[in-house]
Amino acid sequence: MVGGHIISVSPDRLTALLHLQASEIQDDNIKQVIEKSIRKANITYGLDHALIAKIVEDPLAYTSPIEIAKGEKPIAGRDAYLVKEKLNMHSEKREKLNDIHEHMVTVANGEVIATIFPATPGTDGIDVHGQRVNSMNGKELHITPGENVILHHEQYYSLIDGEVLLSKNSLSVLPIQLIDGDYHPGKGIMKFDGNVVVKGNVLTGSHIVATGNIRVEGTVENANLEAQGYIYIEGGVLGNQYGKIQAQGSIRAHFLNQAVVESESNIYIERSILHSVVFAKEHIYANNASVIGGHLSTYGEMIVKDIGNHHFTYTEIELKDEDYSLQEKLEEISNKLADLNIVKQKLVSIESKLQEDQQGHPLALKHKKTKKHIEQEILNLTKKKQEIESHHTFQKDKLAIKILGDLYPQTKIKKGKYAKLFKKPNAHITIHFDKSEFIVLPIEN
Repeated sequence: MVGGHIISVSPDRLTALLHLQASEIQDDNIKQVIEKSIRKANITYGLDHALIAKIVEDPLAYTSPIEIAKGEKPIAGRDAYLVKEKLNMHSEKREKLNDIHEHMVTVANGEVIATIFPATPGTDGIDVHGQRVNSMNGKELHITPGENVILHHEQYYSLIDGEVLLSKNSLSVLPIQLIDGDYHPGKGIMKFDGNVVVKGNVLTGSHIVATGNIRVEGTVENANLEAQGYIYIEGGVLGNQYGKIQAQGSIRAHFLNQAVVESESNIYIERSILHSVVFAKEHIYANNASVIGGHLSTYGEMIVKDIGNHHFTYTEIELKDEDYSLQEKLEEISNKLADLNIVKQKLVSIESKLQEDQQGHPLALKHKKTKKHIEQEILNLTKKKQEIESHHTFQKDKLAIKILGDLYPQTKIKKGKYAKLFKKPNAHITIHFDKSEFIVLPIEN
């Protein structure tokens, strides 16, 4: 309650609650009591006068606390995004160009690749005191035109025939190196400034490095593949734990057998993951695949069909610790905000000492300018902190293992220094980590 009165205001200042005690209910001047409390609490916006009148008429009909005022929540703006200009063959609808690491997108010279739909501003809210509640504008798109791409009137155009490569901050079109048949080590290490397409298999001992994407229409044996874009293997990987598949973008394969696979994005496996070492910085999606043996780890979400087998083969799954760089950024911003708020308080204290007749004095004007600059810096840092916290919360919410089928004994789940070895079979479960323990819950249909 505010100042010992019967009105309380929520921490976000968007709701005011009336708390009626027996003494107020029995007071013949209840209307004056409520109105006085509203004034003292400085509630000026969103008052439900009709409700207050009903409360005055029959206070016993209501149970405290009663919401008597409601502000307007701020509405965040929409983030900017790209729209793919190639029509979908089935729906004829324009699609968002979100993650093309999973699909091959080829374009012709002069063709429009994508169009920017700009961010929209947020709508500020109003609290119950009548003060503005700042909203967050949509985030602008910081995708620069990369190799063989120009940006004109919010549209990206290709300057060559090639394949699109979308990274976190640039959009490029790269030439395609086509290998018609198998690639074998006798051809040496292939290093290509663009995308590589192998129409056959990549044989044992081979090594392919691409600044763009790598697509293999057959199987990858004990070989090394490195791509700055995505890697798509239509067959699978027979690695014998000597070769390594690594990509900055997503990796997709039909199966993995004794493979070593690393992605800075997502990994998608369709059928099986056998005795392999797999790491994805974002998520692992193997909804129809069985995981037997080996070690799988990710910072994000993992969805699999089965883990382990009837022979109780030891299998290890790891939920990686949170990205400490985010925590460091949050701590740095919090420290800056604390320092700026101290400076602001000092400026406010100085301001209160200035006399009315000194407002035009150069010192007073300089003081106002400094205070305005500090307030703007506080606002910018607060928005940046909210963005990081929003991303951090999303990642934390996604941190789980979902087993759509069976989890067999001798499966170990790890998170930092904590581990849980399952000794009994489970089925259709989700495993979360919370407050130093693993929480096992049934999957909700």
